Amino acid sequence: MKIKIVVAALLCAGCADTDPFATFYVPGYQTHAGPLPAYSGPQLPPSNTDPPVEYVQIISAEQSKEFAATIARQGYSRIGMSMFETNWGSPHREAAAAMGRKLGADLVLYVVVPAGTKLQSVLHITYQPGQTYSGTTSGFVGGTYGSFHTYGSSPGTFHTQYTPEEVGRYTHIVGYLTRRR
Repeated sequence: MKIKIVVAALLCAGCADTDPFATFYVPGYQTHAGPLPAYSGPQLPPSNTDPPVEYVQIISAEQSKEFAATIARQGYSRIGMSMFETNWGSPHREAAAAMGRKLGADLVLYVVVPAGTKLQSVLHITYQPGQTYSGTTSGFVGGTYGSFHTYGSSPGTFHTQYTPEEVGRYTHIVGYLTRRR
């Protein structure tokens, strides 16, 4: 009985829409980002506004270290980061800003790195519309002339098909920063 409950919970966990920014969040003291120091003060209160989200294109490890040193010289320290892989080819700035607001961040840095492709089952849904019909019949019935009208429609149908396709994968690295006070 206990095993059935655990299996059901694991299966349902995969069904729910999860926020990868929160799911894969790691506090700053658990991550190493080179010259960017970790914030070590008390937990910051949530902000009333979304922090700015800056998209950064990183093409090399050296560039990443130089950028982190520049941010550190500007007085920023890391609260934490979220890192996950998905098929999103572009940043989801609003979701990153919402997570930054929850953490009390002053700045959110967002990096998207191509991670190759993956063969994945992709859902395709098509809709076949129904048909509408109408008709009129006229004639004599029992010596009286009359007409009979018919009309109606049949419902449409949805068809679902999964096909294997190569899907682009991207690593999203999101840093939540605060300015040293």
